[in-house]
Amino acid sequence: AAVLYLALRRRGLRVAPKRPGREALLVLRVGAPAAVERGLFSLGHGLYLASLGRCGEPQLTAHTLGVRVESLAFLPAFALATYASSVVGNEVGAGRVAEAKVRGWEAAKASAAFMTLAGLALAAAAPLAAEALAPSRHVARLVVVYLLLAAATEPALGLVMSLAGALRGAGETRLPTLVNLAVLYGVRVAPSWLLAPRLGGDCCAVAAWLLMDLDVVVRAAVFTFIYRRMFERLARRVV
Repeated sequence: AAVLYLALRRRGLRVAPKRPGREALLVLRVGAPAAVERGLFSLGHGLYLASLGRCGEPQLTAHTLGVRVESLAFLPAFALATYASSVVGNEVGAGRVAEAKVRGWEAAKASAAFMTLAGLALAAAAPLAAEALAPSRHVARLVVVYLLLAAATEPALGLVMSLAGALRGAGETRLPTLVNLAVLYGVRVAPSWLLAPRLGGDCCAVAAWLLMDLDVVVRAAVFTFIYRRMFERLARRVV
């Protein structure tokens, strides 16, 4: 942008500042919370990863390998979350708030069902995946533990992603941001930092992974409550 501006100046063209219009301000109001969430969410995950690094090198290696395998299960859920956001946005934009709520909830149930199957597959494949990827038997055992714990909360993760996507599609981006960040830092990051120096080793890693599971379950419960009880009121703000 700076290079383009300088090139225009050299050709004698001037770009006059313009006050943002109503549409630009609306886009900023909707998009800014999501942008802030991405940045702070990345920071939170970095801090969580650093707390696992304090558990020990084998534990951090196991976590890294476990996340790599788990990503095969939860990446398709991003597509379902995008679908939920799109279909809810279309219905809300057409003024059909009640229909939007139904469509979003159907998408969330489909996501939870898909992630249940993904979790079962993840649990079944855990020993083979760990054996193939881990550099030692110790790390392989930890990878299996991680994958089993992650598999248990895949349905809840599907709910979180789809319901948050549905709320964003309805034009409510601030509340999902607040919920995600509050639970991430309050349930996962801060307790992990407190526990790491006190436990160490395998117990430290397992405790951090249990906190990760708790994070997902709490967010699923909160988003379900918000969606079922507050969706109409939140969506009507933008209709």
